[in-house]
Amino acid sequence: MCLQTVGEAIGLAFLIVNDILRSTSDEDGEEEPLHASYVSLLGIDQALETAANLQETARLAIESIPGDTSLLTGLADLITHRA
Repeated sequence: MCLQTVGEAIGLAFLIVNDILRSTSDEDGEEEPLHASYVSLLGIDQALETAANLQETARLAIESIPGDTSLLTGLADLITHRA
């Protein structure tokens, strides 16, 4: 159950951060077609907060897993800090 929680939290955080990065990038100057995203639904501040909360959820679940979990912790941190 802990690994499922970690996977779900990291996966959703990845999607949210991806939406944030797509909404704030202006690589080619062209606007992307409108589509539903976490940023369009929540706003960028709430999307960032949601990603941070999911990271914390993942980290708490990781803490309950026995053994060396540094790679999972690093993955959770990497995904949310790329925004």
